[in-house]
Amino acid sequence: MVSRTRAALAALILTAGPLAGCGSDDAGEAARTVEPTTTAAQEPDADTDGDDDEVPAPARPLAEVVVQLGDLPTGWAVMPPEESEDADDAFCEGHDPLEAIEPVEEAESTYSQGDFGPYLTSLAGRYTDEETARSILDALAVAVDACQSFTETEDGAEITYTFSPLSFPKLGDDTYAARLSATTPFGPLAMDMAFTRVGDHVLAIINGGFGSADSALTETLLRLMVDRI
Repeated sequence: MVSRTRAALAALILTAGPLAGCGSDDAGEAARTVEPTTTAAQEPDADTDGDDDEVPAPARPLAEVVVQLGDLPTGWAVMPPEESEDADDAFCEGHDPLEAIEPVEEAESTYSQGDFGPYLTSLAGRYTDEETARSILDALAVAVDACQSFTETEDGAEITYTFSPLSFPKLGDDTYAARLSATTPFGPLAMDMAFTRVGDHVLAIINGGFGSADSALTETLLRLMVDRI
């Protein structure tokens, strides 16, 4: 049940369709959350210092950008990424943005502290340009806002999932964060979802499990990924 939810959210960030927002990692500025904004801030002007011959540094492989086992506190272990035949159906019917934009490059890492969690997935995708990457966060915000509560039947039990606002800082050029919660046969479930755009990259941390989610760890790891771009 939980693995299916993680698979759906992983698919969501790497295949979502169009959205907006930008800015820098300004101290005290908050991430967007469940209700999306509709006005994009102005992108900073391009560098016009005349240094046209400067060659940009090669992009870091995304397999090195995602969270590594050594980045985590004691007690975490690697989980192989799971595939789910139902992943495309696991987001709210009629509001699933899973159609559209394939990344140029992508990477994923998954970890847990045991069969009952907590669980952590980190995702990184590089897209054809900044506008395409920007559209990913906007489509995600629109989808979550349109479907803040949805019900799935898992192992014969109906489980209602609810998205709610999550207090989170704005990182990179734009950030969107939300909390996904549910009451399951195994107890209450709480998952942080935090997504950040850095140029033409989209980064994500999905972290939590039964009980409460460690939002401080979510922020620490997403900041670490941003610094690696």
